[in-house]
Amino acid sequence: MRRVGRRVFGLLRGPRPPCDERFTTRPDRSGVEPLGHGATETNGDPPGEPRISDDRHDARMTTRQRPGDLGAEDARRQLQTAGRDIRAARRDIGISIAAAARRAGTSASQFGRIERGVLRRPSVDQVFRAARAVGLEPALRLYPVGARIRDKPQLGVLARFERLLAPPLRMRREVPVPLPGDLRAWDGRITDGTAVASVEAESKLWDAQATERKIALKSRDDPGAGVVILVLNRTAHNRRVLAEHREALRSRFPLDGSAIARALRAGKLPPAGGIILV
Repeated sequence: MRRVGRRVFGLLRGPRPPCDERFTTRPDRSGVEPLGHGATETNGDPPGEPRISDDRHDARMTTRQRPGDLGAEDARRQLQTAGRDIRAARRDIGISIAAAARRAGTSASQFGRIERGVLRRPSVDQVFRAARAVGLEPALRLYPVGARIRDKPQLGVLARFERLLAPPLRMRREVPVPLPGDLRAWDGRITDGTAVASVEAESKLWDAQATERKIALKSRDDPGAGVVILVLNRTAHNRRVLAEHREALRSRFPLDGSAIARALRAGKLPPAGGIILV
């Protein structure tokens, strides 16, 4: 038993072969005649040549990263960028790490690790404190990745809204905001061949003010958006939320559903933004 144990330990502790040995044959000690000396290759390789995996096989073995792993990479990258910005701002205003740490309410060693991007799992609070300590206003914004995930009710909202359009109106879905690297998109865009109107659809309206801010930012970043129509699923919940906030939303969405529907059925774009339940 001790002899077996030593043998296993030797395998574990033995030196690793160089990488190039993947592509070379090793002496055959099994007593079986090696290929190239009387045996026949079945893969078409010359006798005695090592078998190397085809590139197509490697391509099929690619692995997909989980969203959580991608999020961890995003966090590391963003923290390193924030740390560089904090260090540059601190040097610009001419204060030491110790002085900046006192302003942030943290230790100098921790502040230094934030600057270097090596603090293990820092909180948003810690990073934002460090940013404020050197005169930076922190901001955290999230953007959708790829195509927006829609639920069946939302797809139904867009389909019912599209049925209101009369010629020459037509609608194109998923229109991206025209900024390099920006992943946001309008749910739809209507055109009569000359002018356009953009469409945002919500199956369930949770926060009316947050929805208004989201649309305001898109309109700011997309000068060609035209008027914006907010399309809501006709449910008791949405009617209740809309009744509570309708007047607060009036400045951005002045038209009500009846005026929007009349214009669309006549083949015309609404003259202003508005909210419609369908």
